[in-house]
Amino acid sequence: MPLIVKSFTESSLKSVMRRSDFKKDASGVFEPDRAELGRDALDWTMGDTRGRLAISSQLSKGRQVFKHSELAQELALRLSVRNLIAGAGLSFSNRNLVTRAVQSVLQGASAYTVIRLDVKEFYASFQHEPVRQKVLSDNARLGARTTSLISEFLLGLQDKGISGLAPGLPLSGVLAEYMMADFDSSARRHPEVDHYFRFVDDIFLLCSPDAIPQSVIADFKALLPPGLTLNTQKQSVLRLPKVGDRAASPISKTHFEYLGYSYQPESVAWNGSQRDKFKEDWRRVNVDIALAKVSKLKSRFVLSLLDYKRNPDIELLVARVRCLTENFNFSDQRTGKRRSSGIYYNYPILTDPLCGQLAKLDEFLHGVLFLGNGRLAVRMRRVLPMSARRKLAGFSFVRGHSSKRTQHLSVAQLSEIVGAWKHVE
Repeated sequence: MPLIVKSFTESSLKSVMRRSDFKKDASGVFEPDRAELGRDALDWTMGDTRGRLAISSQLSKGRQVFKHSELAQELALRLSVRNLIAGAGLSFSNRNLVTRAVQSVLQGASAYTVIRLDVKEFYASFQHEPVRQKVLSDNARLGARTTSLISEFLLGLQDKGISGLAPGLPLSGVLAEYMMADFDSSARRHPEVDHYFRFVDDIFLLCSPDAIPQSVIADFKALLPPGLTLNTQKQSVLRLPKVGDRAASPISKTHFEYLGYSYQPESVAWNGSQRDKFKEDWRRVNVDIALAKVSKLKSRFVLSLLDYKRNPDIELLVARVRCLTENFNFSDQRTGKRRSSGIYYNYPILTDPLCGQLAKLDEFLHGVLFLGNGRLAVRMRRVLPMSARRKLAGFSFVRGHSSKRTQHLSVAQLSEIVGAWKHVE
């Protein structure tokens, strides 16, 4: 946990600089200079930060995403982020840890009522003033300068007509978690909730078997910070009987989706034919890729082919298909840290990759390249020579997942590869 730094000085501002902040110009000189950047950041904190808040936005996958336009301002707010995390004692959920934990608790033998919830328009729905008042009330913990900068940041968003917490800005994400901290505490203490998980706006509950879902959902809706509400279109409920309960009634819904996965407990109900299927005191849970994520992977493959029609660069097409079917690591420009991504790293807990959606994705890839009768398949067979199609067919989602084969991509390479689908949902 980082220590809070209440004094904003050139030295403290330099402590949050990252290697990725500095790039070489055409002559090989690093710009900007560290000392100059520190002075500029300090000068900005001393002036009218509300009126000089410089941010820009662009549409990404149909949504408005924001970024800082001036590095000095970003630096000052980066120190505010660190202070807010330290002062409020915030911790952040890791998707892989959350999904593994969900899988683990589902494997228990107990009966549960499973409830999955989603917060509607998460970042855009936070109200500026309640967030600002909570920050101001924490002045003693955060320090006067941090409190003032965050308050001015929120007023600046309001002046620019930006609803809620601008997605894409680091401070927005931390403020959202800051505002959800009381909700998390109350959720864990709910008398009907045995296990509670939340990753940003996705909530997963394992409740007592006798819980009344409508009542629990109403309680959770009331606990949300001002402005936030639940998305009724993304709610789901599943009753899980105790493993070995032969008297349990069959249920119609036997799976649910959460954080990109489809979870399917096998022993949701027992009857004569299933009586001896399991003798262990735990529940088997099949985990596969959620259908929405499968559709996204198919779309990206198709978009790669369509881009090839406009720009017949076979090496770029091969790089894109390899990126989709295998794994890669890259340097995160926002944090400066190396990250891994790809078919294994995004979906590490699949229980049967050989027989699940990965195998169907391989069938889809081969169908488009060799067998399909659809308009795209026919057109691609005309423009893609057999040698190229065979090369693409050498890639496999199943093998990419099982082998964990990984390549390193530079920022420029990754940007070119994802260019075919970057702005498409």
